[in-house]
Amino acid sequence: MSAYLEPSSTVKIRRSMTQTSRATGATLKSSHTFFKTGSSKAIGEAPEISPIRRLAAVLAADVAGYSRLMGRNEEGTLERLMAHRRDLVEPKIVEHHGRIVKTTGDGILAEFASVVDAVRCAVEMQRGMAERNAGIPIDERLEFRVGINLTDVIIEGDDIYGDGVNVAARVEALADAGGVFRLEYRL
Repeated sequence: MSAYLEPSSTVKIRRSMTQTSRATGATLKSSHTFFKTGSSKAIGEAPEISPIRRLAAVLAADVAGYSRLMGRNEEGTLERLMAHRRDLVEPKIVEHHGRIVKTTGDGILAEFASVVDAVRCAVEMQRGMAERNAGIPIDERLEFRVGINLTDVIIEGDDIYGDGVNVAARVEALADAGGVFRLEYRL
C-alpha cells in the first residue's frame, strides 16, 4: 500500500490557506485548487477568478488636430494643453465626482459613478474651453472631442478595462471638435 504524496506546490498553497482557517470541514479556496480541511486530496481545479467589475460612465477626450498643432509648435502646444488640464479639465472632473484614470499625450480617460455627472463635466469642460479659446485664431485652438459611454468595466489596480472603455474612445472620435457625444442604449 503506497501513501499519497501531495506535490510541494500544493503543500505551500495549503499551508498558506490553513493559516487563515482551521475550522473542521470548512472549504478553503485558493486561486489554484480547492481543499477541504482535514483532507489531503484535492477536490478539483478552481474556476477562473471573476475579475472585479462595476458600472461606470467612461469619459474619453482628446484634442482635435493635436498632431497638426504639435507640428507647428510643440512646446507652445504642450504648454497650453498642460495649462488647460491643470486649470480647467482636472478641476471639473473632480468637481463632478470623477477621477482621471490615465492621460496619454493629448488624451484623457476618466471614470464617473454617474452618467449625469460625466455629461455635466463634459459640457462644463467644453464651455470653459470655448471661453479660453476666445480670441485665439481658429487654426491654433486646442479643442477637445469628448465621448461618454455608460458601461461595465473591469477594475485592475487604478486602471479600467473592457470593451466599453474601447467603445468610449470610438465614440469620442465621432464627436465634433468642441463637442460631446454620449452613447445611449435603449431596450
